[in-house]
Amino acid sequence: MLSHLKRRLGVLTAVAVMAALVPAITSSPASA
Repeated sequence: MLSHLKRRLGVLTAVAVMAALVPAITSSPASA
């Protein structure tokens, strides 16, 4: 159960990081 909870936390962390990085990457002049 602990491993399942840790995996879920990892997934949520990955989603949060992606959600935070996507706007920064798309709004940066480097990607334009």
